[in-house]
Amino acid sequence: MSVYIMGQSDTTDTEMLGKDEFLLTEFSITPNPVSNIATITTAGQEVTSVKVSNMLGQVVLTAATAQIDMSGLQGGIYTVEVQFDNNRSAVKKIVKN
Repeated sequence: MSVYIMGQSDTTDTEMLGKDEFLLTEFSITPNPVSNIATITTAGQEVTSVKVSNMLGQVVLTAATAQIDMSGLQGGIYTVEVQFDNNRSAVKKIVKN
């Protein structure tokens, strides 16, 4: 599993990313593979927005909740970018049946 973390820093100094920062953006998507509704479960953070993109990088679905209705999408592999209330985001892959 790979997780890409994005965020903004108020300083121009180089900062070390420790384990605590990873835990702030830890989440899972179930079920995976999904047929209809996928649910995002976080480790204490609130989901503020979700973007689902196809493998061409085109955003095909957006949501503002932790539940994603993927029933209208074709089968394939998608990336799910989740924005959290701490202004961090993370991306995971999901398979649509």
